[in-house]
Amino acid sequence: MKTTLETSIVGIYDLGSDIVGVGFLVSKRYVFTTFNVIMSALGIVPEMINAENLPEQPIYIDFPLLRPKKRIIARVVFWLPVDADQDIEDIAVLKLENSPPDKARPVRLVVAEDLWGHPFRTFGFPDGHYYGVWLSGVMKGAQAKGWVQMETTGAGYYFDYGFSGAPIWDQELNGVIGMCVAAERRRSDVKVGFMISSTQLIKAWPTLAKEGNVHYVGLRQLQKQLIGFFVWIRQLGLPRHQVKQLEQDAQQLENCKDVQSIRNAHRSLITDELDVPASPLLHSLSRISQDVNAALNQESSYNQRLALTVIADRLNGLSLELNRSSDRYAKRFRPIVNSWREILTNHVRELA
Repeated sequence: MKTTLETSIVGIYDLGSDIVGVGFLVSKRYVFTTFNVIMSALGIVPEMINAENLPEQPIYIDFPLLRPKKRIIARVVFWLPVDADQDIEDIAVLKLENSPPDKARPVRLVVAEDLWGHPFRTFGFPDGHYYGVWLSGVMKGAQAKGWVQMETTGAGYYFDYGFSGAPIWDQELNGVIGMCVAAERRRSDVKVGFMISSTQLIKAWPTLAKEGNVHYVGLRQLQKQLIGFFVWIRQLGLPRHQVKQLEQDAQQLENCKDVQSIRNAHRSLITDELDVPASPLLHSLSRISQDVNAALNQESSYNQRLALTVIADRLNGLSLELNRSSDRYAKRFRPIVNSWREILTNHVRELA
């Protein structure tokens, strides 16, 4: 019987259809891998990019242990570039544009404190092994950077670039405890790799705590470590103060009945302190408010009309997106978006 390790493993390809690394499904829509794997998939080097801008090119993946060579398109929605000065680096998140195979299942992600001595296994694509190979070993401890050391045992395969982005399956905890990020290269006689722990993956991308199938081991001790993180256990629901703040923001946006109130809405929105599913939507509306303010500052009515027409089109696109969304906040914010669009459209007519 296959575990969620086998049903989640993803192969990532470059534009020439060569496999360049591994990823793994963490929810119905999202895949984790490393930043370096994405660089290889796109055929570029970090020096060629602006790290603040996500790539627009599609990333081609498959599920090699379920439906090999059947390509699926994904897009980068988040990344942390390689940066030796940062504790957390070399992470990328992909969002699927096509449905995964019917038998695909997200990993069972485990967050735990003490992994020393736990046996693990993983799957990767070392040079020349296009169908992949298995690797096993024993977990060690975390180094000063926070990466966790892993050692392979026996005469089997050892870590190299083909395992970058691979999920590390803990045989005792029956779940993925992290993602392979690096291998020992200075000494050929040392079969050691390093992983980014599940805890660090959640800290890097808090949405994982909500979207993923996350299990916590030794919760009381772990909570003490998570106090400094900015993310708690999303499965328990939102804190009451966040629910209250979110509704206050929604009411404020709802009370915007003319272009003047829309242009000033961003000044009192509390978006940076909220970490909820609706946060991206609040940020979008805040940005639209700022853009309306900039449009109304244009000297000529003609330029105002042009700018406001573009913003109204953005609101129309946002409304269509909310119509398709299953997010529980979509129903709350859809009328607000439609109202803003109508207000801007009417103002454009008045300026004509």
